[in-house]
Amino acid sequence: LGGAFMPTINASGQVAYATYTSSGYKIAQAQQAGAMISPGSYAITAADPSSGALTAGAETRKNNGPQFDWPTLAMYNDSLLPSFTETPYKTKATSLTFVPLVRVDNYNTKNKGIDVLKFGTYVYSYDMIDRFGFIGGAAFNRKGERDLFFSFDYRGRIPGFFQLGFEPTLSVEAFNITRKSQDVALRPESRPDINIPVKVTYSLVELDLVLKERLFTEALELELRFAHSRYTASVENFFFFDPLSGNPAFLNPAFSNLYFVGNDASMTWRYEAIAPSRTSEINPSGRKNPVAV
Repeated sequence: LGGAFMPTINASGQVAYATYTSSGYKIAQAQQAGAMISPGSYAITAADPSSGALTAGAETRKNNGPQFDWPTLAMYNDSLLPSFTETPYKTKATSLTFVPLVRVDNYNTKNKGIDVLKFGTYVYSYDMIDRFGFIGGAAFNRKGERDLFFSFDYRGRIPGFFQLGFEPTLSVEAFNITRKSQDVALRPESRPDINIPVKVTYSLVELDLVLKERLFTEALELELRFAHSRYTASVENFFFFDPLSGNPAFLNPAFSNLYFVGNDASMTWRYEAIAPSRTSEINPSGRKNPVAV
C-alpha cells in the first residue's frame, strides 16, 4: 500500500521492487509474493485461496472483506457526470527548490589544491503544466572565480507565431563566467626592461535567445538561436616603477578592456527517434542526429 514500482520476480517467488517512503525511494523485497486481501480491492475465492481468481458480487465475506460490484462496473455510464463548477485556470508553480553542489573544476590549469573546488547551488521552479519556469545556478571557488547561469522557458502562445500555426518554446539564457590569472606580465611597448606582474580576471557575459519547434513529426525539432557575448579582461591595480627615470613607484588604478564582442546566429535540426522503453536511457534503440548550420 502507498506505492510499489518496477517489480521483478525470481524463480523462487521473491519479488524486488522500488517502494516510496517518507524518506524517499527505497529498494524493498517480498520473500513470498501473494494476493493482498484489503477492503475495497479484491478477494480470493474461498474454494482455492492460491488460485488468484476474483470473486464476483457485492456481498461481504467474513474473511475476505468487501467485494467489487462487478455489475455496476460493467454497466458504468461515463456520460453521467457530477455537476462540476468551472473556474478559470490559475497559475500554480512549484516552490523554489535549491540543490547544493560541490564541483571539481580544473578548467583553470593554474588552480591547485582547494582552488579547484567550487561550491554553489541550483535553484528552479516550474508551473504545474510545464508552461513556463526557470532554472539558475551559481558556483564560486576560494579565488572568487564564478560560474553563473539562468534560463527561463516559456511554452505558450507567442504573438506572431501562434497566428501562423506555430507554438515554439521560447528560452532566454544568460551566462557569466570568470577566470583569474596571477602569472601575467605587463610590458610597456619598447621597454623590454620593465616586467610588472599583474592579476588579470577574464570575464565572459553571454545572452542567448532560443526558439524550438517540433516540425512535421515529434522526432524532428528545429532550434533557432542567437547569442550575444562580450569578453573582458580586468587588470587589478598595481605599482609601476620606471628604473630609468628614478622616480618613485606610483599606484596604477585598475582598468578593464572589452577585447571581443561576438554575435552568433545558428540553426540546429535535431532528429531523435528513440523507442520508449524501460532501458532507453542506458540502452537506447533508435537513432538521433543533430545537424547545425
